Amino acid sequence: MVIHVSALQDALRQRRSIRRFRDQPVPESLLLQVLDAGRWAPSAGNIQPWRMILVSDPKVRAELLEAMTDYLKEEALSTGATEEEEAEETARAALEPLPRAPVLVVACMTKEIFGDRSERWLSEHAMGVQSVAAAVQNMLLAAHDVGLGGCWCSAPLLCPTAVRRVLGIPQGVEPQAIIALGYPDEEPEPPRRRSLSEAVYLNRWRNEYSVAG
Repeated sequence: MVIHVSALQDALRQRRSIRRFRDQPVPESLLLQVLDAGRWAPSAGNIQPWRMILVSDPKVRAELLEAMTDYLKEEALSTGATEEEEAEETARAALEPLPRAPVLVVACMTKEIFGDRSERWLSEHAMGVQSVAAAVQNMLLAAHDVGLGGCWCSAPLLCPTAVRRVLGIPQGVEPQAIIALGYPDEEPEPPRRRSLSEAVYLNRWRNEYSVAG
């Protein structure tokens, strides 16, 4: 079976998670294209719960990473990492791509947009998380399209207090992820992807979906 690959599908296949970046400033015009792509993501009920904080000041970035590292280090020590060096290594591994990126985008979800509907909070919260994730994916694809590299880091979920404190994020807003952005300084090989027959079922769970050759 011959499958025609469009430019969009080609971008989907070529995009990689970039963890090493060149020491080169990113033009604001490109950042705006990336952020605008996030704005056009689908969201549940068109609620658009995403709020993005663009961190380009090196001092703010350094303060943010130090606070996150300290928090994760203490967390590692309290949950079994007996050596301080080991805890430090665990914390830095969770933040791996962030110190090397010239720009960080902190993706947040505002909870205030849902209003006072506590009986549906769990489901609506999940919808908001999914919506923010869609915006992050849009931004990663747009970054690739304009020649930038990006990496999705979920560390804010592990240390929201530290992220809130440094960036002044109110309690009604949840930091969900950080996107590291910059010009790539590596060309990673594509990771293995499950085949469609492994990942897709036909009509019912575990009914094999056979892809024609």
